Amino acid sequence: MVKKAFITIVIMAVAFIIVVGVILANQTPAENTVSSLKAGNVFVYDVRGYATLIDENVTIPQGILELNMTESYSVTITTVTGPEVSFNTTWRLTNGTIIDNTGKVNLLNGEDNGVFWTIFRANLTLNTLVTPEGSDGLIVNSTEARAYKASSRATNVISLENEFVDVDDPTLSRTYYSYFDTRFDKITGMMVELRDTKVFGYPQVVLTNEWKLIDSDVWDV
Repeated sequence: MVKKAFITIVIMAVAFIIVVGVILANQTPAENTVSSLKAGNVFVYDVRGYATLIDENVTIPQGILELNMTESYSVTITTVTGPEVSFNTTWRLTNGTIIDNTGKVNLLNGEDNGVFWTIFRANLTLNTLVTPEGSDGLIVNSTEARAYKASSRATNVISLENEFVDVDDPTLSRTYYSYFDTRFDKITGMMVELRDTKVFGYPQVVLTNEWKLIDSDVWDV
């Protein structure tokens, strides 16, 4: 009797383990609360650069000229693992040149490989730290709705004004004031518009680059 009871208990235990395993195997993985982006999502941008030459001895920087040769700049999401988003970028120039790159961004600490960094966490709210594990201290300064072809989308805004050292100056004695403003889609965290203006005191020049989302498979831009 004892032996039969033992066998029965073992059979029941094995059956329980099998049932639990089947349940776990068929459960839908929890949604990524850091990002709602998915592999295959595509975002296409128009990119432009502007230069106001206050000092007549200043020439337009090569970087501004290259920006104005942009036909389109596309970002295609490849993987989203926890806070890390990986992607491919394709920069198409009007002269037929195509420049491909691979990038990634950690949405919690803001670390990136310099390819394209303006991807943020999903569903941020007013005054929330953008990168809570980072050191930049950026917050969501405001929120606003933006109208698109099919509907309106909620966006978050990051604004920053500060003085920086010009790293292109060999003496590191030249500084500039930066007026930075970017808007990103609240649901996906993808940048939809960016304007970065740098004001140099000497020689006097104002440089601005602008990015604007013009197409996506996520919503009808």
